[in-house]
Amino acid sequence: KVSHSEECKHFLDLLLQRVKSERVFHTDTCKAMKLIVDRREDFEISQRDGTVVIPVSKSVDQVVSYLKGSVSEALLITWKYEKELKELDRLKYLVRSRLKLRIYSKDDRVTLHQFRQCSNRLVRMSKSLVTLTEGLNLRVSEANRLHDNSIDIAWDFAA
Repeated sequence: KVSHSEECKHFLDLLLQRVKSERVFHTDTCKAMKLIVDRREDFEISQRDGTVVIPVSKSVDQVVSYLKGSVSEALLITWKYEKELKELDRLKYLVRSRLKLRIYSKDDRVTLHQFRQCSNRLVRMSKSLVTLTEGLNLRVSEANRLHDNSIDIAWDFAA
């Protein structure tokens, strides 16, 4: 019996051979796409990051047909997600350097918009805060909390 991971790997190898041999997609498109082969019933595109989930039960022809029709949507979502990640990294660096923080992070429950608002507020207040924040671990969260080695700050503090 073939294990789940071996079955998925074999299916992905067949798909990649087909795509390469027939030049179904441009090389840059193939590099940008994120695919997961899984034991699911239907195709799915993650609305979070554009990852395409491919059911191992589908034929290579079905997968190629689906990808041809869905590649633009998946790549657009991936592009937006990667743009958000870059913005997040930029904000983290800016706040961390202005407040001389050791770690500056975002709670998963906080949206990028909320994180951006909080970060901009911290940057505006950085001159008065830096003497209090140097060396801290600060996380943008939904509420103010004090932990052993870090501080959570509500994203809407002082709003």
